[in-house]
Amino acid sequence: MAFVLILLLSITTFVRVESNAASTQISKIKAQQNALLGLYMAVGELQRTTGSDQRVTARADIFDSDPTTLQDEDVANPYWLGTYPTVQLGNEGQALENLRVWATDRTAERRVHWLVSARVALDSGAVDPVVTDAVTLNGGNVNDVVALAAFNDNAGAPVVVRAGKLDVLDRSDSVAGRLVGGWPTRMRSSGLI
Repeated sequence: MAFVLILLLSITTFVRVESNAASTQISKIKAQQNALLGLYMAVGELQRTTGSDQRVTARADIFDSDPTTLQDEDVANPYWLGTYPTVQLGNEGQALENLRVWATDRTAERRVHWLVSARVALDSGAVDPVVTDAVTLNGGNVNDVVALAAFNDNAGAPVVVRAGKLDVLDRSDSVAGRLVGGWPTRMRSSGLI
């Protein structure tokens, strides 16, 4: 009788351990697939916004108020990557300085497109890397933002790179919008993070 009890307890414990391991493996696979989806979406957005030969990319630190110093002054998000037009339709022969001023007008709708993860439209004039922070960009909820990296800038000041999580909805439950995961995308001029 004691042998049967020990055998039953052993089998129960084994099934519980295997069930937990399978659950952990499923969660790991979902996280990997969400990360892969985020990468594909980020590369697709990069191709969509920079595909034309009449665009260039530059980091937001080009708006630094004092470029002679190592620190980025007056730019809250110097590592945001933006795409800028290189031709103003109807005014192709304008001077280069006039084109630069026109192309980098952050307040003009659909002029500069920011390649960052966010829950708001990034091609509106309301998104400005000089003043917009990652939490505001993602609806004001700090739980919708993740820290991707922390380092010291050129002047030795600590910098935390943050990105917003975007929801991943279950395809079979798209009407109810059941959330099955989330992923952040963040682009820098040195590549995808």
